[in-house]
Amino acid sequence: MPSTCNPCPPPGDDKSSDTTPEPPPAAGPSNHPYGGCCSRPRTPTFMIQPFDGNPKNYARFKAKFRALYEQEYNGSPALLFMLEELLSKEVRNEIGECLADEAMYSVVWERLDAVYGRTEVMDQTYLDDLFQIPPLKNHDAASLKTFANRLHGAVVTLSQSRYAHELHSRTTLMAMEAKLTTYIKEKWNENEREQVQS
Repeated sequence: MPSTCNPCPPPGDDKSSDTTPEPPPAAGPSNHPYGGCCSRPRTPTFMIQPFDGNPKNYARFKAKFRALYEQEYNGSPALLFMLEELLSKEVRNEIGECLADEAMYSVVWERLDAVYGRTEVMDQTYLDDLFQIPPLKNHDAASLKTFANRLHGAVVTLSQSRYAHELHSRTTLMAMEAKLTTYIKEKWNENEREQVQS
């Protein structure tokens, strides 16, 4: 069977009377590293969420990309192209000229690590998130659940970081208290008084 990119005619489409000469067969087997002349690198069925520049998402993005693509496409120019497609416009602008040369693949990761993967960058992001949690609304269960989840996530991460002391600072506590409803604020104050008395 000739190695050609032309699809087979559908059943019933008899072109035996066609006098148009057929194109010559390929001169030899394709040297394409991933298959025939129409082949493209096979993309895993499990897709990766593009990296949006949020340091909190960086470690997971990096681990998924390397697990799904690096082993299969190691040494291929396609590897850098796929990485570029999975970076937001803001992240690509941050990386700059590193994306212009396929030989810079490892340099791109070094640059990404420096900008988004450092521990202090991650910690600062969680601290910023703590102050950006929206205030609670009265009788809004969904808002309360979101508030509690975001607060818990930030506290757990910051408690193991260089910013652990910020969790106990008066500025942080006052900022969090200001986001509470009147009822929850009263309960908060009651709990503080009980702790002082005990």
